[in-house]
Amino acid sequence: MKEDEIKKWEEKAKEGLLKGDSTLQNLVYNMRQAFFEPLKDAGISLQEIGLSTSSDYTQKGKIIIDESKLKNALENRPDDVLNLLTKTSSIAYDPNKTYIGRSDRNSEIGVFQRIRDILEDNIRTTRNSSGKKEHYLKKQV
Repeated sequence: MKEDEIKKWEEKAKEGLLKGDSTLQNLVYNMRQAFFEPLKDAGISLQEIGLSTSSDYTQKGKIIIDESKLKNALENRPDDVLNLLTKTSSIAYDPNKTYIGRSDRNSEIGVFQRIRDILEDNIRTTRNSSGKKEHYLKKQV
C-alpha cells in the first residue's frame, strides 16, 4: 500500500464501521421516542422526576438529570417512579411488529420495557414468522 492509501485506510478505520448506518440510526431514534412517549395511567412523567434531554443540539439528546427532582420523586412517589420505568403489559411482545406498530403495548409499558422491546427487535437470535432474524445478526451473518 502506498502512504496516501494507508492514511485513507486509517481515516476510515477511525470513522468507524457503523457511522451512518441506517439501522443503528433507527434504533437510536426509536429509543429516544420510547424515552419520552407518555405512559398511560402512569401518574408521573420523566420530566416530573427530573429527566430531560439537553437543549444543546450538539449533545445529540444527552439525558440530563435534575438530582433534586429525582430525589423528591423517589422519596414522595416511589411507586409512580417504579411504574413509569418498569410497568409491564398484558399485551405480549410480538416480533412481527416493529416498535411503531406496537402502540397499544407501548402505551402500557414502562420506559425500560420499551427499550427492551427495541433491543429485542434489533438483536434477537430467534426468527419471526417470516423467518427473519433481527437487523444486526443479518448484517453479521
